[in-house]
Amino acid sequence: MTKVLAKTDVRDIALQFLYLTNRHRLRPKLKIRRVVEEDNDDVIAIIDGEGTHLKELYGEYCISEMIRHPSSCRQLIIGEDTNGSAVGVMCLNTTIDIDLLNENFELMPYNGLKKSRENDRTVGRNKTMQSQFVHHVFPTPDGEINAFVLEMFATRDEMRPHWSHDFLEAAFNCFPHLEYCAILLPFSHPCHQFLQHFVRVPLRCNRDFPMTVYVLHRAVVCEELTCRRARTQDREAIERLLFTTSTKREVLADFDFAVNPLQAVQRDCFVFESNDTMLGLAILCTERQVNFVTNHYHIEDYVSVQSIPQNDYGRLLHFVLMPIFSAYHRFFFCEIARLSELTVIFYRLHHKDETVLTWIYPLVSCLNDMIPVDPRRQAEYEFPIVQQNFNSCENNTKCERNDVANDEFSLFITSPRIAMMPRTIIDTRIVIVGASDCGIAFAEYLALRLTQRYTQLTNLTLISPHGIPFDNESGRSNYCEYLFPFRGRFHSGYRRCVVARTWLNIIYGTMAAINRREKYVTVMNQGNFAYDYLVLACGLQYQNSTLWEKIKMKKKERNKVQNQTPWNCLTVNNDTEAFTCFRKIRWLTGDFKKRKAIFFYGRNIDCYCTLGGLIKLGVKPSWITLIEPSSFNSCKTHNQAFFHNYEVNKVVTNAILQSGVQVFSEWTVIDWTLMENDDAKIMIKSITIKKVEEKKKLTCDALFNFYEKTIDLNTFLAFCRAGLIFDGSLVIDPEYRTNDPFIFAAGTVTKYSRKFYADVWQHKYYNSMEIGERLAQILWKVIEWNVQVPEQISKKKEKIMHLTSLTFRAPIITACILPGDYHYLHVCKPGKATWDNTTKLNHNHYVIVALTLIFFFMQENVFVTGSCESEITFRVQDMIVLYGKHESMLNELKFRFRNSEVSDFYAYFREPWAAVILHDRFDCLRVENRATLLSRTDIYDNSLVDDCIHTLIKSKWKTISKKDRNYIESRYAGSAYHQELESNLMKFLEFYENELPMYCTLRKQRQMYMDIKESPLYFDQ
Repeated sequence: MTKVLAKTDVRDIALQFLYLTNRHRLRPKLKIRRVVEEDNDDVIAIIDGEGTHLKELYGEYCISEMIRHPSSCRQLIIGEDTNGSAVGVMCLNTTIDIDLLNENFELMPYNGLKKSRENDRTVGRNKTMQSQFVHHVFPTPDGEINAFVLEMFATRDEMRPHWSHDFLEAAFNCFPHLEYCAILLPFSHPCHQFLQHFVRVPLRCNRDFPMTVYVLHRAVVCEELTCRRARTQDREAIERLLFTTSTKREVLADFDFAVNPLQAVQRDCFVFESNDTMLGLAILCTERQVNFVTNHYHIEDYVSVQSIPQNDYGRLLHFVLMPIFSAYHRFFFCEIARLSELTVIFYRLHHKDETVLTWIYPLVSCLNDMIPVDPRRQAEYEFPIVQQNFNSCENNTKCERNDVANDEFSLFITSPRIAMMPRTIIDTRIVIVGASDCGIAFAEYLALRLTQRYTQLTNLTLISPHGIPFDNESGRSNYCEYLFPFRGRFHSGYRRCVVARTWLNIIYGTMAAINRREKYVTVMNQGNFAYDYLVLACGLQYQNSTLWEKIKMKKKERNKVQNQTPWNCLTVNNDTEAFTCFRKIRWLTGDFKKRKAIFFYGRNIDCYCTLGGLIKLGVKPSWITLIEPSSFNSCKTHNQAFFHNYEVNKVVTNAILQSGVQVFSEWTVIDWTLMENDDAKIMIKSITIKKVEEKKKLTCDALFNFYEKTIDLNTFLAFCRAGLIFDGSLVIDPEYRTNDPFIFAAGTVTKYSRKFYADVWQHKYYNSMEIGERLAQILWKVIEWNVQVPEQISKKKEKIMHLTSLTFRAPIITACILPGDYHYLHVCKPGKATWDNTTKLNHNHYVIVALTLIFFFMQENVFVTGSCESEITFRVQDMIVLYGKHESMLNELKFRFRNSEVSDFYAYFREPWAAVILHDRFDCLRVENRATLLSRTDIYDNSLVDDCIHTLIKSKWKTISKKDRNYIESRYAGSAYHQELESNLMKFLEFYENELPMYCTLRKQRQMYMDIKESPLYFDQ
């Protein structure tokens, strides 16, 4: 290396030096040449080191035959290092079925891998993958083949990163007349390092192909790529680049704004070039809302917020790049950061910009190389169901979009450090059936959480009749949230901040069949979709067909009219169905002006929520009749949240009766009469209900069925015909596998095998989101194992399954608006709610705190169950956060309540002392403190936990004596544990000082002393 001194330093006394070296000294290029017959042994040794698949595919002596009989379409090249040793071999082939690839893959951005001709024409297409209404202009390729195939590439185990670049550069030199290199790989291939230069090509809409295609252009490895600031002279080249972009006007307007030096608001535009050819551009501006972003998103997970000045944050407005160069997004990010002197770059993806039909700005092409940032839970989080902007108009149906929604967006982040982190690309095909809470949580974990760990799954497919829940326009979601309970995570506000469709292929349809032999799923009216792993998270739904089948079985005569489900028999299983029901009721009642007989059949939280929502949306209570069945099938899970809470149940029942709703308690619907209206719709004309021996026939205009959640008939038939074990529910093992090792299942549709005797541990008794994330973790371990060591999979011996005690901790959450305009929240401990556990609520094991319909049930002084019901809105998340907290942490809640010091619980938890407990990062502090308490110190041989265990053993696991308790407390007071916990708390308060200004930290204390010292009030003048 060359030693360089600073200009002002003297050689003898210099303290700092700069050393320079040539890159080729540290990374010498490989000597690459064509294979000759003498290289046969070296080539075979390298290929055999990769595995035996090539011999099985081509034969034992395939390499020898290729070397001895070279052809014009196939070439073998070998690379040697500086010592002359063979380090790798590559086989190239010009025989390629371009038409087959174009038929199945989106190759139009690469000119169909064909050469352009003078008579090439452009045609407008009205139908694309995104929309059949949006016009796009694509070139119609009609020329010679312009690509060769990378047929084989094998290297030694100690392969260096730059070897693949040298090989690919030599490959293009073998075919100087071709510009593209293509490679086809099975979906289960491991993550090869050389693929970082390639671009993955997506499949066409409704197409299936057994392999995935990667494409590489000559310019990527043979030419120099540069990034520079844009100039006014670049406008013409940018116009040609954006010729086929539908929103080019917005990009050009921002470009003109950026290159205009007279503009007050500074914007930067950077262009990407290769040999004076415009490849793309990026337009940025300074991020002026840094505090807003850091307060609403977890930025500190990726960058050190406190050490970065606010002027070093930027916002990406546009990023346009030729698709073939998308593998170098990270290089361009680093160049942009260097030239703009920015440390962190954000990108805001608004909900309206996610689809072609509604976008204002084109979707940037670099989202795959940016990291999605999780939104933070704010203390001012309002009740998720209440919409303050609902206008009580004459018909009570109009709703304006909330202005706050305009400030909600999905946030992506990148920085030079993040951009240069190595990424792992996994092409394994994972098909998820069902958009239940469990299924969406599973998909989000794989799509978002793994991306945050620099691992990307490129083949995630969701099959659902209605797509992703709450992924719709704002006005529609306002109605849905009145009719559908909030379960703790997913709602319209969450969906605007967490975009899932960016990494998900969504197929709108219903699963009809599963072919386990060929490994594909059949979707009604959509075709077949192959999978490597199938995840069944269908869940249970309220079925019109269930009630219909029970009625049909009792009828002896079946006419043609009775073969269809009635149009006015309604169910609410998701936000889409809720909106459909609302539209039907609105149409039937003529904008809520005509009186109609509307019946609700059920006795659970979903039924009461929809009933209360319709009343709030404009339906008169006197039009509604509630039929509560005598059967308690709908009360077996946490859907019946207040069944065991007499006070809440009494208030809701009185509110329903006082509102004017007619109630038939313990009646059963046994029959209905159908008719065909003028629009040829099958309608329910009347229903027959029964109680003991008494029967009544009631005129019916609409019937909401909330009787019982069951499995969908099509799903059930698909399970049975596929040979999956079904015993009332889909049978799984402790690793969530069915009897097929490639099919996993979770959620309410499943149950454990009978051999585990685990009826009390069924998934329906636990938080569905936690179940889905646990399944994602299990499946990811399987995929990671298969990708890294595929040759060892066949050697794995089948292990004996044991079902250990489950450790699900997330509470069950239900929030909604009940009849009487009561805002209801229920938070309870996961697990099956048995009658014995329920009766314990009234005994000494629990402390019951009740005031204005707020209930805290505590076990061993820990908050495990809570119910809140109020006529005014309250902060839902604040109440949820209290779950699992000890009453002493809640400022001695039990003592204060017994001494009548707490008159209003809502006001009590809004006091300044509770701010840190309600903070979204407080659980991280608790985890850190727990690790401290479980650790050992250098002072004592035994840890604090050991002392507690010894004391419990001494007391024979009974109540610890006061003497022993005082001994443990004395050991803790002033100890290293005490000091460490105090230090953790002070660091936490100092780090979030801007968000928790009500606490006195050491810095504030020093500042106060300085103010006292310098103030003229405290010394003589």
